[in-house]
Amino acid sequence: MLTLGKNYYPMSESGILQPGQKVGAGRFTLVKPLGRGGMGEVWLAQDERLHEPVALKFLPPEIRADPAALDDLRRETARSHRLAHPNIVRIHDFQESEGEPAFISMEYVDGPTLTALRVEQPSRVLPWDYLRPLVEQLCAALGYAHGEHVVHRDLKPSNLMFDSRGRLKLADFGIAAVVSDSVSRISVRGTSGTLAYMSPQQLAGKRPQVTDDLYALGATLYELLTSKPPFYTGDITHQVLHEPPQPLDERLATLGIQNQIPADVAAIVMACLAKEPSQRPQTARAVAEWIGLGTVRTPSVERLSQTMFSQPDPSPADAVSAGGRKKLALAAVAALLLIASAALWYSVWHRLGGRVLQQPGISAERSAPVQPAGIGAATALPVRDGLILYFSFDEPPKEGVVHDESGTGNDGQAVGATWTPEGRRGGALQFARTNSYVRVPNRPSLNPPQITMAAWVKTSYSDMIWRRIFDKSWDQGFALSDGGETDRYHQRGRLIWEIGHHSCESQNRFDDGAWHHVVGTFDGTVQRLYLDNQQLGHSSHSWVGRVAENTYDLTIAGNRSDPDPKFGEVGASFDGLIDEVMIFNRALSPDEIRQLYESAGVVASASEAANWISLFDGQSVAAWEGEKMTAFPTRSWEVVDGVLKIIPSGPKVSLYTRETFRDFELEFEWRMGYAANSGVFYSAPGRGFQREFQLVDDEPSHHSAAFQPNFPEQCTGALWGILAPSADKRVRPIGEWNEGKLLVRGAHVEHWINGRKVLQFELGSDALAEKAAATKATTFKSRLTPGTDFFQPGEVQIGLQNMAGETAFRNIRIRRL
Repeated sequence: MLTLGKNYYPMSESGILQPGQKVGAGRFTLVKPLGRGGMGEVWLAQDERLHEPVALKFLPPEIRADPAALDDLRRETARSHRLAHPNIVRIHDFQESEGEPAFISMEYVDGPTLTALRVEQPSRVLPWDYLRPLVEQLCAALGYAHGEHVVHRDLKPSNLMFDSRGRLKLADFGIAAVVSDSVSRISVRGTSGTLAYMSPQQLAGKRPQVTDDLYALGATLYELLTSKPPFYTGDITHQVLHEPPQPLDERLATLGIQNQIPADVAAIVMACLAKEPSQRPQTARAVAEWIGLGTVRTPSVERLSQTMFSQPDPSPADAVSAGGRKKLALAAVAALLLIASAALWYSVWHRLGGRVLQQPGISAERSAPVQPAGIGAATALPVRDGLILYFSFDEPPKEGVVHDESGTGNDGQAVGATWTPEGRRGGALQFARTNSYVRVPNRPSLNPPQITMAAWVKTSYSDMIWRRIFDKSWDQGFALSDGGETDRYHQRGRLIWEIGHHSCESQNRFDDGAWHHVVGTFDGTVQRLYLDNQQLGHSSHSWVGRVAENTYDLTIAGNRSDPDPKFGEVGASFDGLIDEVMIFNRALSPDEIRQLYESAGVVASASEAANWISLFDGQSVAAWEGEKMTAFPTRSWEVVDGVLKIIPSGPKVSLYTRETFRDFELEFEWRMGYAANSGVFYSAPGRGFQREFQLVDDEPSHHSAAFQPNFPEQCTGALWGILAPSADKRVRPIGEWNEGKLLVRGAHVEHWINGRKVLQFELGSDALAEKAAATKATTFKSRLTPGTDFFQPGEVQIGLQNMAGETAFRNIRIRRL
C-alpha cells in the first residue's frame, strides 16, 4: 500500500497531484489544494497563459470512469460558461488532456463561504442586517442566470463565497448539481442537488425550474438565520415532500438561539419554502423587491399583493368581478396583516384570486394553501390581460388532452402529435405533417372581435403545401400559416396572416431549423405580423370591424378539423415543433410582444441551452484575444452599451477566440458603418488570413480606389475572394443590425444572412478548387494551393476582422454540433 506524504494528494488510482505539477497540457501549474470531498478536489493553480490564479475542480473517480457523466459535464460547463455576472463565479472551461484527469477551470475566489462565516459566530447564526445586502446580491445573480435560461440546482450556503473585495460570489453554477446527479445515478439514488436544500419537485426528479432555486434560496436563508436548514434530522425526504417547515421563531426558540428576524423577512423565507412551485415567489427579482422594503416591517397591502407574486387573470366563469375580488383580497390581506402584527406573524395572500400562504403558528391547525381554479403557468407570463388560450406544453397531454392554462377552459385534443421535452421553454409538441394537429372545440371566447395569436415554432420543412400554424377558417375567421410555394403566391417558407379575405404576408423565411416567435394581431382596422419581435408588415382594411364569428373549431398545426388529408385540409399540417401557444382577445402592443419574446421562458430545452456558448454577451470579452495569442487589444476594440465595436482610429488588430471549434453553428449580429470592411474568420489556429464570411459596405463608391468591392466574391456574405453569395441576400442598410449565421459540419459550410441561406459549399470539392484557381483576388491566390488548410475540415478559431471603418457586433454565440 502506497503511503503519501503530507504534500502529495490523490489524483487517480495510479497517480498523484502535487504543488508545482503541470496539468492541462502544461497550461496550469498547481499551487495548493483548496478542498476535497465527495464531489472531487479543488486546487489553486496558476494559468500560465493568462498569468492569473484560477481554481481547478478535479472530478471524483466515479465521474472520471463514467462517459455519460463526463458528457453531461461537458454540456453543463458550456452552458455555465456564458454566465458573466459580478456575483457569479466564472466557469472557464472543461479541460481534457491525454494521460491526465479531466477537470473544470474556473475563477479563483479567495474568501470564505457563508457556511464558514456562520459557524464562526458565537450563536452560529448571521443577523439580518448583515445578510440583507448579501441577499440582494444573490438575487441579482439568480435573476441574471435565470434570464440566461440557466438554473443552479444546488444553491446552499457552502456555494456562497466572498472575494477579496467582500463581494458575494455564487459558485458551481450547475456544475455541482451535474456531479451530484451523476454520482446519484451511479449509486441509484437518482436525484441531484443537496437534500436539505432541494425542493419537493427536484427531489422527485422533475425538470429543473426557477422555483427550485427559489426554494433553495429560502432553505439557505432559513439556515443562515436559525443555524439549521428547514429539515436536518430524521426522515428528511419525507419531511421535504410532506411536512411544513417549522416557523423561524419557533426554530430559534427550540434551539435556544436569539436572532432578530423581521416579520417580512420571515414571511418571504416561508413563502419560498412552499411545497407547490406556484405558491412560491416566481422570480428572484420579486424576492429582492420585497427585501428592498428595508426597515419597513409592515409593507403596504398594494405592494404585498402586486410585487411578491404573479397575478392570474380573472376567469370568465367567475361570478365575482375582478374588481370585487381585488377589493375582497385587499381587505383580507389588511386584516391578516393587523392580526399578524399583534402576533408577530401574518399571512400573505399569494394571488389576488384569494390564495393564502398561511404561516404556521397563527392557528393550531396548519392548513394547506388553497389552489384556485384556472391558475397555471400563465401566472408567470409578463402579459396576461385578455389571454383566452395558453398551451405551454410543459407536460405531456394526458389521454391526448392539452390543458388550457389561461383559466378560460379552452382545452384541446392532440391528434397525431408527439410530446417532446426539447421545447423552446420546457416541452413542446412535434407535428408530423399529415393528420397531426391539436383541435380546440369552438366556443364563444374563441371568436373575439380583436385578436392576437402567438407561438414559438421550429421547422426546417418546406414544400409546395400550405402549413397552418393556427386555423379557424381563413375565409370566414382567421389563420396564420407557413406558406407553400405556388405559382400565385411563391410563399415557400414564409408567413401569411389571414383574416377573412384580407392577408398580411412576410418576406422573411423562418424554415431554418431554429426557434422563431411568430405573432399576428388585428385591432379591428389593421393586421400586423411579427417574427422574432420584428414587425414584418401590416395590412390596413378598407372596413373597420371585427373578426367574423364562425362555428368552426380551432386547429393548431392543421387546417380546420377535417381528417381528410386532401390539399388545404388537415393533411396540410405543420411539420416541426410548436411551443408556448397563446391567443388574446385584443391586439397586443409592440412593447407587449417584445415582453413575450424576451421572456419566452427561463428554462430552455436541456440540450439546446446547454450547447450554446456565449462568445460575447454584451459585457465580457473573456472569450477573445488579439492576433497571435496576444492580450485583448483595448486600443482596437471597445464595449459600448452592450456592443463590441471596432475603434476606427486604433491599430488594425483582429480578434480571435481563445477556444477552437470543429463542427459548429455560430450566430452573431453585426452593424456596418460607412465604408467599413470586416468579416468573420473561421481559420486554422495561427492562420490569420483564411476562410472568411465577408462583411462589408457593399456600395463601391463609399470606398477608396485601393479597395472597392467591385466583384461579387468580395461582397457581404461571400467566401471572400472565391464564392459569391446569392443575389437576393437582403442585407439591411448601413447603420441597421443584421443577423448572421455560419454553419460548419465536416466539409459542409453554409453562410446565412437575416434568416436566409446565401451561400453553401463543400471544403475540398473540385468546384471550390476551380473557383479558387479563378479568383480575382490576386494577392490571395498564391495562398490557395490545393491540399492546404484552407480546403480541409478541422479545428478553427473564430475571428472578427478589423480591416477598415467601424463595424459593431453583438449577441455572438456558438454551439458545437
